[in-house]
Amino acid sequence: MKKRTSVQFYSSRSARQQSKSLLLVPALRVEKLSHDGRGIAYWQNKPVFINGALPSELVKVDITSSRARFFEASVTTLIEPAPARISPECQHFASCGGCHWQFVEAEQQLLWKQQAVIEQIQRIAKTEVKTVAPVIGSQPWGYRHRARLACRVVKGQLHLGFRSSQSEQIVEVTQCLTLVPQLRQLLGPLQDRLSSLKGKHSIGHIDMAQGNTTLGIALRLVKPLPETDLQQLEHWATQHNVCVWLNYGPDHELVPLRAEQPETLFYSLYNEEIRLNFLPTDFIQANPYINEAMVKQAIDWLQPFAGGALLDLFCGIGNFTLPLAKDSGADITGVEVSKSALKRCLHNAQLNGVTNVTTYQADLSVAKPLPRSLKGKEFSGILLDPPRAGALEVVNQIAELKSQRVVYISCNPATLARDTAVLVKHGYKLLQLGVLDMFPHTAHIETMALFTR
Repeated sequence: MKKRTSVQFYSSRSARQQSKSLLLVPALRVEKLSHDGRGIAYWQNKPVFINGALPSELVKVDITSSRARFFEASVTTLIEPAPARISPECQHFASCGGCHWQFVEAEQQLLWKQQAVIEQIQRIAKTEVKTVAPVIGSQPWGYRHRARLACRVVKGQLHLGFRSSQSEQIVEVTQCLTLVPQLRQLLGPLQDRLSSLKGKHSIGHIDMAQGNTTLGIALRLVKPLPETDLQQLEHWATQHNVCVWLNYGPDHELVPLRAEQPETLFYSLYNEEIRLNFLPTDFIQANPYINEAMVKQAIDWLQPFAGGALLDLFCGIGNFTLPLAKDSGADITGVEVSKSALKRCLHNAQLNGVTNVTTYQADLSVAKPLPRSLKGKEFSGILLDPPRAGALEVVNQIAELKSQRVVYISCNPATLARDTAVLVKHGYKLLQLGVLDMFPHTAHIETMALFTR
């Protein structure tokens, strides 16, 4: 357990920003946490959502927003710190908008994340969780295998980093403790090389990822780089053993910088029995340790069997699809909006010798999104892994498919709770719920829920 002998407090707002508040607020006692990691206190019979505050703390705050039903605020003075407060380790903590829960003990982070999800389910869905599964924890640092870096050029110098915690400004990051060491060590050399390019103003952002054997980056470009820049990048990529792709936008194929580099990166699943090819711009889970455990738990909860049929919604490149299909003998149907992701999913199926996978392209965010060809087909289980917006339109159709089991993987407790209410209305019960610590030191909460009927 980390010592708290020299706890430091970092106000996330500047003195200039703090002076804008005209409301004189007394010291507030924080009662609990919101689902997005903010402390909640009460003033003038309204909740105050406080950035940087923890339950039990007594704080002075600056009101940053006054709404009809609530206030938003940031801590200016920490009067009585919580026992769980510790000193953050990262030098960029006070300004970077990334892992803003570094000041909370790791064990307490997991407890509060679990409580936040359960509270949202109870309050919004008006239902109880029958069984709370053990939290699946992660190594605390060096877990991120992918990241997106923002870029800006100031006085001819290119800066790489992440968005500020309080604005759209870019905070230059010279190290990131959450990145795997190989990507962390690439930050300095990458910034130095890109800063020397004539066309550095053409770089919008950078996607970086580590595969099992190779590092890869994709440069998002608003216009092509000069030939001399490409030659410099090729030399740098060879020197650092990095694959580089040029990304000219969502409607374009990524262009490999070097003809001799691998076509894709890859990662393994299922005790390395499955290989999934991907590019740095593809969506993959950032934490491979949690992803492996998450896939195994989903298979255990769905209980696939030979001759059965499973529906994998928001299937992406096949992260759940292929493990579900590999050994079970069940027919797996994957649905995804991205053409490139579906193409990758089918390619990965062929690569792994998996023949019991069918895919459909559909926008699952629109009304009645499921393909007509699925109507009347019975699935023994359905898996959903939607984005933060959730899967409201899909869950409204799930009852028609008469599936006995639904596994819902969520990255947003609020939309999970909303969609849980719909599933309960259609006759499902929330049998199990568990938190997975996909992003330690952040308020991000990954949850897996099992519904049965």
